[in-house]
Amino acid sequence: MHYLKTINIFPVLIVCLSSLTQANDTVSPALKTLPFHGIRATDPNGRMGLRNPERGLRFETRIAEPLGEDNNALGWIRAMQRFEPDGLTLSQTYCYLNEFVDRPISQEKLDYLQRDFDLMRRYGFKCVLRFAYQRGDIKGPEKEWTLRHIEQLKPIIEKNSDVIFILQAGFIGMWGEWHGDTHIGHNDYDARAEILSKVLELVPEDRSPRCACRSLSASSFRV
Repeated sequence: MHYLKTINIFPVLIVCLSSLTQANDTVSPALKTLPFHGIRATDPNGRMGLRNPERGLRFETRIAEPLGEDNNALGWIRAMQRFEPDGLTLSQTYCYLNEFVDRPISQEKLDYLQRDFDLMRRYGFKCVLRFAYQRGDIKGPEKEWTLRHIEQLKPIIEKNSDVIFILQAGFIGMWGEWHGDTHIGHNDYDARAEILSKVLELVPEDRSPRCACRSLSASSFRV
């Protein structure tokens, strides 16, 4: 019985030893050393600025506007491309919601916003995004409408977080700068805290928020 068991195991041992021998016979490719070249002025495009994603100088434009004589779908993209050789990849973008101070944001407006996010993605740009209502003599909404608008914007912001570098607090005051609001007083910290809390919920996990005035944001949370 012991003899038969030895005979049955022996072929398996031969296969294992053969596999180990073949593995040892495999020769690793030789390491190759290459001199560092870097980027030189004589290289193709060697005098152009490096693309500098999510930092550096930025363009400024309004987005999510209907097309017309003063707004070409690619106008602001072409303007940004003028500075692309200098490494520019960011745009400070304003999305004005002044048409909706007393009503929900229309699907048409959301479609315009998606259109411009798609353009950013196609041409390799990202935005510092701010939503606002007031500019010039245009009045802002009551707090309740602002909160409803923020809720409306959640799906589209989440969907396009890859082209949003920073979401600025916005919404309150002139140009979304948190001063001179039609309905929210400078010292109405409760209303500011409520809106800022909603904006923080709006910011995707992989993105960062920014508030224009640190003292106001700190006061809103009683910090």
